[in-house]
This record gives sequence, C-alpha cells and structure tokens, in this order.
Amino acid sequence: MKFDTKNEISLHPEEYVNEVFEIDGILDALAELQTEINARTKTLHIDNEYPKIVMLGTGSSIPSKVRNTSGILLRVDKDHSMLLDCGEGTFGQIVKIYGKSEAHNILKTIKVRRSFISINISFFYFVFFFL
Repeated sequence: MKFDTKNEISLHPEEYVNEVFEIDGILDALAELQTEINARTKTLHIDNEYPKIVMLGTGSSIPSKVRNTSGILLRVDKDHSMLLDCGEGTFGQIVKIYGKSEAHNILKTIKVRRSFISINISFFYFVFFFL
C-alpha cells in the first residue's frame, strides 16, 4: 500500500491575499476601518503595556531543553499579577525572562487568594488564581 500524494492539500496564503485585494473597494474599506479603530482606541485610554500575558512554558508536563513545563504569568498591571497553570521550574523561567532583581518585584505582585488543584489519572494540572 502506498501513500497517495495526488490529492495533497497545498496552501498558498499569498494567493488568498491577492484574491482579497482584487475585490472592488477593499483598500478603501480597510483604510476606513483602520481610521475607525484608531479613533476608538484613543477614547479607551488603553495602557499599551498592560495587561500582558507571559508564556513561561508550553511543554505540558514534559519539559525539554527549549520548552519548560506549562506556566502562564498574567501581568494585570504594575502591581498585580496572576500565575496560571504553573508547573515546576516556573520561578526559574521568571528569573530567566526578567532577571534576578526584577523577578523579586514580579513575585511581590502575586497575591494568593485561591488555589485550585485538579488531578487527572494521567497528569497533575495546577491552576492558581491570584487577585
């Protein structure tokens, strides 16, 4: 039995983009949309730095040289942070990303109010909610 390569799916994103640009008035519509988005953004007074999601690891429960175990740091603002799904090595990742001196400041912004732990037969999954 052979693998049939005649019906391979091939994606060509540039063809899709070119097809969209062929639609009459699309550039004008995009420019108008961008103007509207910019106007609304100015009225929201959004701080561009926060909230910030920092992926501390995406390796599930098995770390590797390039992927730490799962961990997400949610920086709500300068003084408040949450850790979600933090596995072993989370502190090390915070130090690696922010440096030793800033890591201490990051840890001070995490205040534990609730901790939820769910256990599955195949793995342990930790989720911490901090406010």
